[in-house]
Amino acid sequence: AVLATEVRNKFKQARQLIAYQKLEFSSLKDRQKVKLLHFMAAEYTNPDMSLEYAMSKLGFSRTKIYELLREEPGLTFSAYLNQLRLVEAARLLVEQPCASVADIAYSVGYNNLSYFNRSFKRQYGCTAKTFKKTCKPGEPD
Repeated sequence: AVLATEVRNKFKQARQLIAYQKLEFSSLKDRQKVKLLHFMAAEYTNPDMSLEYAMSKLGFSRTKIYELLREEPGLTFSAYLNQLRLVEAARLLVEQPCASVADIAYSVGYNNLSYFNRSFKRQYGCTAKTFKKTCKPGEPD
């Protein structure tokens, strides 16, 4: 019960970083940030997603991307991409109990299961398999 509460709290904290809601914008910098966040939200499942890929698709420099992410959400490109993937993986682990951990990891853009497992455990404090057993549908909200 303590693990379940702890896992749900970590999920809630991580979920707040994700820009699912519409952002208000007016300045060029705000429009660029919205463009970057929307691009990442649309492309995070692509296993080839990288900073270089984003730079080529958006026409932004490495410095610009880091500048846009540094302010809010305050993460590097790879850390934010990992957050997107882990939050979605956690949601799918709960909502699709018949899917394997590997299938879910690959579906959210990971092409290395070991890396996914390490990242998931670092983020949520337990393995994806334990998370799947601990959280029931309707959780973690």
